[in-house]
Amino acid sequence: MKSKSIIPIQFLIGLIFALGAGLLMYLDILPIFARIGIGILGLVLLATSKYKIL
Repeated sequence: MKSKSIIPIQFLIGLIFALGAGLLMYLDILPIFARIGIGILGLVLLATSKYKIL
């Protein structure tokens, strides 16, 4: 039997990374390359997850 995950882990991690990068941009905490890298990683995780909002 195929088990179905209730919580889409990859989607949630991508969402946390993308929103966290936005918060880091606002607060100017890390260097710009680190913030951009975290944001891109979050967007890639969101784009490749099987869970879609729309």
